Amino acid sequence: MKQSPFQIKTICAAIASLTIAGTAQAAGFALLEQNASGAGVAYAGKAAIGEDASAAWFNPASMSRLKERQLVLGGHYIDLNGKVNNEGSTAAPGRPLGSSTGEFGDEGYIPNFHLVVPFNGRINFGLSVATPFGLKTDFQPDWYGRFQGVTSDIKSVNINPSASYKVNEQWSVGAGVSAQKLDAKLSSQINYAPFGGTEGLTTIAGDGWGYGFNLGVMGQVTPATRVGVAYRSAIEQDLEGNVTFDNVAPAVAALFANSELTSKIRLPASLAISSVTELTPKWQLLTDAT
Repeated sequence: MKQSPFQIKTICAAIASLTIAGTAQAAGFALLEQNASGAGVAYAGKAAIGEDASAAWFNPASMSRLKERQLVLGGHYIDLNGKVNNEGSTAAPGRPLGSSTGEFGDEGYIPNFHLVVPFNGRINFGLSVATPFGLKTDFQPDWYGRFQGVTSDIKSVNINPSASYKVNEQWSVGAGVSAQKLDAKLSSQINYAPFGGTEGLTTIAGDGWGYGFNLGVMGQVTPATRVGVAYRSAIEQDLEGNVTFDNVAPAVAALFANSELTSKIRLPASLAISSVTELTPKWQLLTDAT
């Protein structure tokens, strides 16, 4: 179906909001919670610690520290919630303001799976299945920002096989590839009052696969200190889906026809530099920059 210019602008605006979210790691779109053991130290030292099978995810080179087969299964429960309060917003002519207070957020579960299998004294193989991006916000349908957004729901699954090679007693290297599935759903209200209608919900939903890689190096730089550097590439997602319009005013129904869409979204790369220093048999110093 041929898109009208007005409809194309509406779709592009919503897709742009998803793209912006994809670069905002600090806002919670990127998920670091990929094992249970790291949560206790806020994931400090994650690229150098190599203490269990989750090493396959955080730095494949650190798998060289594992001498036996290991399997790690875990999950994190997240209860995201917040409140909004209008401190003086005004509506454009012909556009009702709506509710000035409300709540947003939703519950989520982040599962993870990590497996490491030593092959010989130098080579280890790993497999991680993780959720690197996600979470959901769900506002009330009458809140005062409903024309910008009501629901944003992002889910991902990353399948990441990897391998490590122990160069010598001090240094190891590792690499892996990723196949990542992304599902996205965005909705917002449209005001049809100028066309003799009320308000209607616009929903954009799509999914797709993207592919990337990760690299790592780990070194025992002193008898007490080891360092690790881990790089995870950006992944470009080719999403396919549809856009639907509900409760459209009859006068503009031809401009807001349900249709298919495609979009490209680039999820950001990451670089982690970590160190672990054995201060005493009971104390470690962990550092991390990501």
